[in-house]
Amino acid sequence: MGIALDDDPARTNIDVLQVAAMDSRRIPTVALFALLLLLALLTRFPFFFRDVINWDESTFILVGQSILDGHLPYVTLYDLKPPVLFAFFAAVIWVGGKSILAIRLAGMMCVWLIACFTCQIGRRLWNVRVGIVAGILYVIALAVIAGGRGQATMSEVVALVPLVGSLLVLLRAPSSTWSLLFAGTLIAVAALVRSNLVFVAFAVGIWVLWSRRQRPPVEIARQVLAYCIGGGLVVWLAFLPYWLANVGKTFWDAVFIAPIIYSSSQLGPLATIVMQVKNALGISSGPWLLNSDSILGLGIWVAATVGLFLAFSERRREIGAEGHGQWLCFIYAFAVGLSIAFGGAAYSHYLIQLLPFCCIYAGAVYSRLADYPIRRRFSFPLAAMVLALVLLPVARQYSVIISRMRSGATLEYGPSYDIARILRPACLNGCSLYLLTDQLAYWFLNVTPPSRLAVHPANIVVDYTVRAADGPTATPESEMRQILQTAPDYIVKPDVVWYLGDSPTRDVLQSTVKTRYRILATTGDQKIYQRIEPRAE
Repeated sequence: MGIALDDDPARTNIDVLQVAAMDSRRIPTVALFALLLLLALLTRFPFFFRDVINWDESTFILVGQSILDGHLPYVTLYDLKPPVLFAFFAAVIWVGGKSILAIRLAGMMCVWLIACFTCQIGRRLWNVRVGIVAGILYVIALAVIAGGRGQATMSEVVALVPLVGSLLVLLRAPSSTWSLLFAGTLIAVAALVRSNLVFVAFAVGIWVLWSRRQRPPVEIARQVLAYCIGGGLVVWLAFLPYWLANVGKTFWDAVFIAPIIYSSSQLGPLATIVMQVKNALGISSGPWLLNSDSILGLGIWVAATVGLFLAFSERRREIGAEGHGQWLCFIYAFAVGLSIAFGGAAYSHYLIQLLPFCCIYAGAVYSRLADYPIRRRFSFPLAAMVLALVLLPVARQYSVIISRMRSGATLEYGPSYDIARILRPACLNGCSLYLLTDQLAYWFLNVTPPSRLAVHPANIVVDYTVRAADGPTATPESEMRQILQTAPDYIVKPDVVWYLGDSPTRDVLQSTVKTRYRILATTGDQKIYQRIEPRAE
């Protein structure tokens, strides 16, 4: 049956989304995935060339390079992240070389895969229209979330590929032993990229038991065992290199003990939830303002809350039915949220882990709204205005890239490139270097940080990280003294190193720089200091 339109404007108030939704079943899956890939490229391309978007990404790159140089994570360089994350970056560098472009392209491919998985999940739980909206929402939201930090290749984005993929595997009805084995493998990979996602592993394990409670005990045991074997195999394979190198305790301390020390040193669950709600609504740093974060808060997080209630109010008869998709999706979202709350830290980019699930629920709300007739003369301008405001940070970055192209400058830019350019002649035959920010310059100069913890500059002042890496008696001050005792040829730092504050660690650094170094060059707010006294033999 067709759609009859006449010349009466009052009867032509069919929203374009409604018409598109009626034809959405005809959109080939390949074409839809191609559209999501194009959208991911357009919203992320101008950020391919900036050196540092989030300095965590720089740390992951350095540890990944260390793997390619023949070192296990935590042995030479130490950061509080599981080893599979660093293996991912090592693989990207091995394929793409020392290129930020390759790192960001890999991140874009992760975004695209997650968007495709999100689209398929929305399709299975609701309909094609919800899937399309959810996939598009995810790509757009990730482009601007957390002040644009989602543009970096973050651990959250890497972990979501196997995590969301495992949900898609489990939504197949009925779930077979092999699908549970595969899902267990994927969830374990995700947990070995971000350790807080172990919450999801336990939550899904409970769901496997609960959803099969009426089956024969032998079948229950077989399927639970398959799920556990899938996860256990991944953990064993990650541990194997450490066992062969006779440093198994290093793996145990870094993967299991350090995250516990980290979470116990942070905020409590309630305080974390309050902070993350503020982050989600864009009010963490002051009064509510109309910007990308606040629109994201209303357009994704609030809409997702409404969508969650809609999902269960409409299908409450089916909640508890075996293998029910809505229940399983909620378990994933709840477990991820719980893991963020109990993780302790309230960094806004942690919310990236909830984004695919929230986009699915928000997509259900917008799909429902599309069923209500809205005059095009209202819907088009409103949608265009909201989209333009949300994507304003992307537009600004395009203007930066276009300006550099017009001026003939290279597209790659940032302090790390500038530091490397200045020091490259002196470091061609090797040099020692200590960077208090912009640690990506280590990578460009082929220089190893002066200590295990210096791979992330702020690690040296974080008590729990220092204790986890160097033992219970280690302190930030002792770590700084250990670094300075190596007498680096060059120290690069701004006038004010914000994370040092007024600590004794800062005093130790300032005293050493003042008496033993001179300013060699300045680039931006960074000063490059050269050692003036000979290294002690």
